[in-house]
Amino acid sequence: MMRTKTMAMMVFFTLGLMLGAGPSVFAKQGHESAGDSKVTIPATVGEILAAVDLQIIDLEKTITAKALDKVHVTAFSIRDLLLALPDKPSALSATGKTALLSSLNKIKQQAGLLDKYGDSGDLAQTKAVFAKFKDEIEKIKQIPGLKP
Repeated sequence: MMRTKTMAMMVFFTLGLMLGAGPSVFAKQGHESAGDSKVTIPATVGEILAAVDLQIIDLEKTITAKALDKVHVTAFSIRDLLLALPDKPSALSATGKTALLSSLNKIKQQAGLLDKYGDSGDLAQTKAVFAKFKDEIEKIKQIPGLKP
């Protein structure tokens, strides 16, 4: 009996692959992964941070309007802008680079939480994570040597 079930599962899985379904059919679909957003990355650190400031204003308006199902779009754009910082010329020390990478990890987590809570319609949690998201962005802006 167990052998028959296992064989049936293998057949269905193989058929799914042959039909182009792939393993994603069996997994919960999220929005996007890091680096998949369509945001254009500016050339300099200063331009990136200016773009982030504008996106933060948009995200705040989205949350205030309670359009929580749209929160992920702007949160992921901000995340992707900030993830481009390590590739831009700067005068970061080793300590500064470590601080930046630590903050970027927090930004990635918080963007994911904004997506999660926004999609679930949880306004209180979305606002709480947004406050932490903004604080972390302010910490990034204060890292010595980031702006050339």
